[in-house]
Amino acid sequence: MSTRPTREVKPRLDADVEWNGSFFPAQTQRAPSLIAHSPTYTKTQVMNPLFRQVCDHFLTSRRWYWWGEEKKLSLSKPYVHSCTAMRIGPGGKAQPLHRDDYISHRYHAEISQWDYARDMEGESAIGLFVAGCRITKENGGTQFIPRSHLW
Repeated sequence: MSTRPTREVKPRLDADVEWNGSFFPAQTQRAPSLIAHSPTYTKTQVMNPLFRQVCDHFLTSRRWYWWGEEKKLSLSKPYVHSCTAMRIGPGGKAQPLHRDDYISHRYHAEISQWDYARDMEGESAIGLFVAGCRITKENGGTQFIPRSHLW
């Protein structure tokens, strides 16, 4: 697939060097800082109105506090903490099972079902995966496990 964001990021993916560690297989190329390097991706994905609404809904923190005798609401809106393109080549070993919000040092106790009032404040990240080609397990595509947000 040759989309404009893919064309914008391809030279950086092609120039990436092998990861020194075990989290990314040697067959993976990365291109971080997409906001700075792919205006199209930023405009069409990160700034997509529906994506922004979802992020605002699930990630905005709301806290009441007192300022003298006046009760005020403090809002902390979500922000982008990672914006990276990845290309996983054939034969790459799958990443270990994980939640990307480990970056925020979150602990999630296992629950049997999502409870909006209880669980809303526990989320710190929303992932947006945009495919640049047809994704399969065989070609290294990220796998999602239904209901894994409960454990």
